[in-house]
Amino acid sequence: MRIKVSSEDSNFNLRLPTRLFFNPITAAFCRLAIPAAAKQYVQIDLTYTQMRILFKEIRRCRKLLNGEPLVEVASSDGSTVRVWL
Repeated sequence: MRIKVSSEDSNFNLRLPTRLFFNPITAAFCRLAIPAAAKQYVQIDLTYTQMRILFKEIRRCRKLLNGEPLVEVASSDGSTVRVWL
């Protein structure tokens, strides 16, 4: 995963291993943490198996995007944020 933040004053690049965030251990943690954090907004009930399938699809999407950014945001002052898987 790459995160790039660009502005007129500075640039910031961050490279993180995708497997570090989307693995079975993280799936077990997210299954507990996400519903607790989002309970005031939505009702989420994901099982461990569903989280593993979701993370597997995110890793598969990395190959499908083929270098294209997952998220690209530009502000009116010229700052941009891009996230690649």
